[in-house]
Amino acid sequence: MKGRELLLDLQRSDWLPAYDEDGVRQVLGEANEIVNQLNQHLHGRSSKTLPNEEKPYTIYLQTCFNRDIRYSHAYFHHRIEKIRGLRWESGPVLPDHLHKDTLSTAENDYFNEYVSFVSISRLY
Repeated sequence: MKGRELLLDLQRSDWLPAYDEDGVRQVLGEANEIVNQLNQHLHGRSSKTLPNEEKPYTIYLQTCFNRDIRYSHAYFHHRIEKIRGLRWESGPVLPDHLHKDTLSTAENDYFNEYVSFVSISRLY
């Protein structure tokens, strides 16, 4: 389970580990594979029309999908909270070592947008 590993890396880190693009891609790929399995299992049927003996497998697949989505949401939420905190700790300029080694391109963009939002909010 790559999603669990992503969260464990966050937990072990002093601040924020480097963005794990491959790990995120694996978790989302696993979730996509589960959706494909679920679609094949249902064959266009609704879960209400499934025979009782097939329902546990359907529930299992749905639970696995939800787990992967929760892992990815927790990973991104934790990283965003750290990035917001960084704005208040270091000011509106991102330290160079974080720019290159730790944050993804999207996270760098988020930091800059958050800085702009904070600046505009202070005007009101």
